[in-house]
Amino acid sequence: MWFDASEPQRAFEDGIFGFNPWGFAYFLEPDGFRSIQALRGPRLDQYEKFVPRTLGIARAMYGTIHQRHTWGTQIAPGRWSYERLNAEIKTPKGTRRGNIIQLGDVLKHLCGRSRYARGTTDVPVQFYSWKAQESEWRPNFVPCLRLDIDLDRAWFAEDDSEVVRELVSQRQVVEATSLPYRVFRTGSRGVQVVIPLPLSVPPSLASALMHGIRSALEERGRGFTNPDKDNLHSLMRLPGGLHASSENLGLWIDVDEGRLYPLEVQAEMMAAGFGYPDDQDVMTKETFQKAGSAMLNRITASGVAIHELLDRDAAMLHLRARPANPIAQAIEAAHEEARVIRAEREAMMDEWRKTWLAPSPPPTEAATEQQEKEHASEVAETILEGNEEAVEVRADAAAPVGTVEWAKAVWLEAYPQGGHWEWVNMGGRKGILAAVILFGSDRAEEAMLTLSRQIGARSATEMREREFTIRRLWETFGMKNFVPYKEREAFVPPLVLGPSTPEVEELADRILAQMLAAQPKPRWNTALARKLALVLLIGIRDSETGRLRASFGTLSASVNERWPEVRTNRQRVSEMIPRMTQGKATLVRGFFRAKGQKWKSEADEYGCGLFLRGTPLQQEASRKLAEIIERQAVEFGDDDPVIGEHDAPAEATPDALAWDGADDASVEGPPSP
Repeated sequence: MWFDASEPQRAFEDGIFGFNPWGFAYFLEPDGFRSIQALRGPRLDQYEKFVPRTLGIARAMYGTIHQRHTWGTQIAPGRWSYERLNAEIKTPKGTRRGNIIQLGDVLKHLCGRSRYARGTTDVPVQFYSWKAQESEWRPNFVPCLRLDIDLDRAWFAEDDSEVVRELVSQRQVVEATSLPYRVFRTGSRGVQVVIPLPLSVPPSLASALMHGIRSALEERGRGFTNPDKDNLHSLMRLPGGLHASSENLGLWIDVDEGRLYPLEVQAEMMAAGFGYPDDQDVMTKETFQKAGSAMLNRITASGVAIHELLDRDAAMLHLRARPANPIAQAIEAAHEEARVIRAEREAMMDEWRKTWLAPSPPPTEAATEQQEKEHASEVAETILEGNEEAVEVRADAAAPVGTVEWAKAVWLEAYPQGGHWEWVNMGGRKGILAAVILFGSDRAEEAMLTLSRQIGARSATEMREREFTIRRLWETFGMKNFVPYKEREAFVPPLVLGPSTPEVEELADRILAQMLAAQPKPRWNTALARKLALVLLIGIRDSETGRLRASFGTLSASVNERWPEVRTNRQRVSEMIPRMTQGKATLVRGFFRAKGQKWKSEADEYGCGLFLRGTPLQQEASRKLAEIIERQAVEFGDDDPVIGEHDAPAEATPDALAWDGADDASVEGPPSP
């Protein structure tokens, strides 16, 4: 048995990084927890007898879960077992049908009987709960927004002050919307932000709110962490469960005190943290209902069903189109607060630069830059002094890369405030290469660490960041042994050579017509636009996944192969693609485009965009993609499940938010429609 009953009882640790294993009931009801763990398969009445408080919390938490037919269990670090009602699930003994999340699952989650945490989601489907009294299905309204935000650097360094600074910043932005902000740690390297809504809302409106708040959090600028996942697209863990990698409890954080809430408050927060406060006097339920209905009607009038999700561009478009709407005003207030936070951070950075790099600020910017260079030169010369391998030569920034002159010029440059990453990174100013040339591979790492200490930092955290950066990059890029440059072998990309059909020809003509309607006097080659659209359509149609992965070079080579009389190149293709994919230069959103990572030499990925929605090609591509995702989710577990859309749109009424499904949602009744 994984729990050792002979181990002495642990005290509850209320530090942000406090280690609290074994399940929430272990701390709340220690004697009852040990009794339950001694039973092989405890019944509900036995839970009632030994851990009555934990059972009460489980019941309350279970009541906050609206979409119960889609959920999951963390079974290993980074791996979830995904469960959906009536879906076929493979097991070591064969297959079984998926079931809804039950009260017992939440109870095991809090008692640690299942070892690791449970997760729920609000991924949209058209219907999700059965209203027994009225014999009808309720749409899947979303009661609160949940964001997963990783704090890797601060968490690994166990820097509680930096974690609190980040949480305070998040709270400032969220509370500017007049919505409550609550947060609990996941148990490993991040936190989960919970933003309860005054009323449960359809997924389309929830996605508009989600994108508005996410974009505001991201507008704080570099140096702040950005949201990773959310409950409209992914599984999100419930508080009070164990994390698979750290085996630590996910618990609520008191941002004001910079600690975990006490145990008794934790017990209250497990369910209450997802509820909207009754004393909220700014964004009342009545205000939210009127504003939300108006915003929802605008969204549905544009052709979006209430159970569909908006993307970032569409969400911001709808919000900006109604500037007088209280919801739009709340989102704009969050953006304004984010801009204030960003300005404060930039001012602090400027003050840091003046304090450490220029103690006596000169009257001109040029003089400040000269003083920084002189300071860096003094530090670098101190380090270089006495090193026999550092040849005394003139530092020439224009010297060829790899020469001693070039290396010394790089070494004599100053660390800009917060710029140690760019200085060391090979993709930036090649500090590692310069250090190896000057000091040799055996002493280069120590020389860089010495330089960072000589220059100094504003805080111990800043110094740890520099040292961590240097050590990790030295290890990652493996610069201790250089390998001579080798000429790459010529690579012929796979071309898109499938046959053309009347269906794709018609779609290509429609895309071109839409582009010309948006820009009647085109400043681009219409013939190339049609050829490129046709190649993309054929590639998506013939792909096994419903998505085409191709580079600009592949697309240009495919066009040249089909139409040798008209030659093109990757540059012309790269100029044409933005006109038919999402972005600022878009004329028609004919295709979805996910950019590949250049540093990995990954090609872009193309799929059917909004303009092709509802076409047979888009439906077939969605079917292929859904089959692959569902198969992976069933076989291996999925941390980011996706559920296929329904084609029939639902309509919103003027009082679409008048009903709040929080009180009467029930999953009893017939199976999923």
